Amino acid sequence: MTRVIDAFCRLVEILIAAFLAVMVVMVFGNVVLRYAFNSGIIVSEEVSRWLFLWVTFLGAIVALREHGHLGSDFLISRLPVLGKKICLVLGHLLMLYATWLVFFGALAQVRINLYVEAPVTGASMAFVYGTGVVFAVFAAVLLLAPDGAVMLVDTGSQAGALSAALDDATVRRRFTDYAARIPTQVGYALPNFWVALLVLLLLNRVFHWNPPLFFSPLLEDPSANLQQMIWPALVQAWAFSATAARVTRSSLLEVLGQDFIRTARGKGLSEWSVAFRHGLRSAIIPVVTIGGTQLGVLLGGTVILETVFGVPGIGQALVQSAQMRDYPVIQSFAVVLVALVLLLNLGIDLLYAFLDPRVRYA
Repeated sequence: MTRVIDAFCRLVEILIAAFLAVMVVMVFGNVVLRYAFNSGIIVSEEVSRWLFLWVTFLGAIVALREHGHLGSDFLISRLPVLGKKICLVLGHLLMLYATWLVFFGALAQVRINLYVEAPVTGASMAFVYGTGVVFAVFAAVLLLAPDGAVMLVDTGSQAGALSAALDDATVRRRFTDYAARIPTQVGYALPNFWVALLVLLLLNRVFHWNPPLFFSPLLEDPSANLQQMIWPALVQAWAFSATAARVTRSSLLEVLGQDFIRTARGKGLSEWSVAFRHGLRSAIIPVVTIGGTQLGVLLGGTVILETVFGVPGIGQALVQSAQMRDYPVIQSFAVVLVALVLLLNLGIDLLYAFLDPRVRYA
């Protein structure tokens, strides 16, 4: 059974690679044809969207097989072995229930859209909703397979590995550590557009408040501008700070086990001085790298957040220009953004030498 599942997952990986190759050829081929020959592949956009859906659901199957989904071991690591087993069994049952919902929902949509034709290709729209059926069936098979069933009872080795990974008594295994990791894990896992919609719903239902419909510049109306910008800024900051916090924690824990940290402790320095004056400066390089990447993303704008909160930003302007096929505007944005990202990367490289004396540029 395990060999059959492994062979099937390899086949799925091949299909994902083939679908991605077709998407790349269609998208970039369409761009070349439009620029060079004032023509294009008519079905490219529709077929690419369909293939993207299939890649997403097939990738979810592979991730489930490789246990690449989001785990919650750190939440249950303090429970006894019996409690871990109960939580894992309940988690599997919940996942099976979710696949059951996806299967019957997608199957109902397949029946409804079986004779509905797509506007460009003319193919049945059931092909789109069939992704949910395929995912639900094979996800249930993976959950019920012997390898998945073993995971329900093989909690002793999981607990041992987790304990070995959490054996630093200075930082880990404290209540404050777990309390800080939960919001960062949640912020890292939740998509920002979903959090944005929840924020709007909470503001409307609980506080009976809606953000302004029209954008107000900062110099004209600072109060209205703050009301409109504070919420997308908080939503985006939660996601980005969660990533930075995870990287900071893992990098700092690695540094705290090195020889020079033990020497600093042996000299009688306080833990605060050891961690922040000596450890954090050596651990900050990966954090700066991640921060530079996130700033590059911010320069390009976050289209969904700008749309949800009605903020006119670079991302929304790029999308509107692409929809209207305003190529000069798109090219101008691309040149400016590339220049800014290059300057940002140069600044980060120069900042490395300031943060870490061991880094020197010839």
